[in-house]
Amino acid sequence: MDFFLTAPLETINATAGTGPWNAAHFANTSYDKLVTQYIAATDVGTVAAALRESPVYVDPAASAQLSTAEADTLAKKIKTADKPVFVAVLPADFPTQNLFQNLRTATGITGLYAIRLGDRFDARADSAVMSTTAVQNLLTSVQNNENTNTQLNAFADRALEAIEFQTSMNLLKVNASEIAIATVMNALQACGLSGYRNDTEFSIGRHLRDVLSSPIMINNDRILANVATASLLTAVPARLTD
Repeated sequence: MDFFLTAPLETINATAGTGPWNAAHFANTSYDKLVTQYIAATDVGTVAAALRESPVYVDPAASAQLSTAEADTLAKKIKTADKPVFVAVLPADFPTQNLFQNLRTATGITGLYAIRLGDRFDARADSAVMSTTAVQNLLTSVQNNENTNTQLNAFADRALEAIEFQTSMNLLKVNASEIAIATVMNALQACGLSGYRNDTEFSIGRHLRDVLSSPIMINNDRILANVATASLLTAVPARLTD
């Protein structure tokens, strides 16, 4: 099947059906649909494979939009920040059906995915990395930049800053809950037996009970898992997630 899908259809006279390949015999909607699906799947796989190696991919058909030097500079910026931000520059006629979903699935890395498709620009992200609202705000802030290099760099700068800020805030929650427990435990040790009793002015029992609930309410384990996921530019090995 692959042989027929990838072979060039050549003809001297398509109406008469003469030439190395009889193009007239292939002129049917079922074949055209099958070829479109095959090519789309192959192309998304190619983009995904490239993004696993570098956070920036420029399709050869869209190379006029972003030069090799510009792409390398953008990729270096993202790699230095060590955040899961991925950028693809694709031609305007690239198949768009389920593009983000298929690309994310094929890449297999939790992250923020931005695609410049001709003169259009859009992005999607896993919730562990960035909320839908935050992504839309980023898109709105760069939509007026018509130049591809300017737009992608502005997006990357703001995205990297936003992810770093979100990570810092999440870690602050975790640290605050853990420090609160340590503080109350130290107070309990300082108060000695009076701190264990409930009938003295030095009682710490209620404070300890309340503060121990903070890691549960804040859900430290979930936050740390999301922060770890959002800080990886590569996929987590399957053996570590089983």
